Amino acid sequence: TGPAVGATACDACPPGQYSNSSALEKCIDCAAGSITDTGSGAGASTCGECSVGQYSTSSTAKECSECDRGAYQASTAQTGCVKCEVGLFQGADGQSFCHTCQAGSITDTGPAVGATACDACPPGQYSSSSALDKCVRCKVGLFQGADGQSFCHTCQAGSITDTGPAFGAKVCDACPPGQYSN
Repeated sequence: TGPAVGATACDACPPGQYSNSSALEKCIDCAAGSITDTGSGAGASTCGECSVGQYSTSSTAKECSECDRGAYQASTAQTGCVKCEVGLFQGADGQSFCHTCQAGSITDTGPAVGATACDACPPGQYSSSSALDKCVRCKVGLFQGADGQSFCHTCQAGSITDTGPAFGAKVCDACPPGQYSN
């Protein structure tokens, strides 16, 4: 590389730099979020941006790194990834977005960022929105017998919840003979 007068040899660009022309006096640094076509080797002729879902903190990296589970990168040529926000998750590496948990579930990190999965709410609890950081216990007089639900049911007349006057009922029990509820 370079038009030096009287030069007797060409020098390879060092790792992290490239030359796309023989008329250059010095090699060009690859920008952050990109790598050379030789990875960690010398003599690169081009520099390429890391794709969405990937990043590079050094232009001398052998290859772009994929974002880990629980994180994403929606843009090219980046030096890092973004953790999924509360209520969102990403269960695979190298992704460009995060998913929303379905109603009836919450992220596996609760109120923290970086979730990799959704967990179903247990019986006696529900979640009407993925933005919740924890499942909500059914109110007094309401019950939910299944997991992964987005609402609680009302006990029918003649029955009461298995928790009596407490939250989180899973079933309704019939009133004993001689008693009632409405």
